[in-house]
Amino acid sequence: MDDATLRLGNVLREYGEHWQICYDDEYCVWTAVCYPSLTAQRFLVADDLPGLVVKLRAAQSGDR
Repeated sequence: MDDATLRLGNVLREYGEHWQICYDDEYCVWTAVCYPSLTAQRFLVADDLPGLVVKLRAAQSGDR
C-alpha cells in the first residue's frame, strides 16, 4: 500500500462517517459531500487531498 492510500484511509476514517469523499477523474479534483439535514447539502472541492482536509477541518469547526 502506498503513502497516498494510507493518507486517504486516514481521511476516510476521520471524516467518512459524515462526508462522502471521492476523487473526480474528469475534473481532477477531490470532493466531499455532506447532508446535514433532509433539505441541506454541503459540497467541498479541492485540487488535492491535503487541501480538502483543510476545508473539512474548517467545516467541522463551523468556519466557512
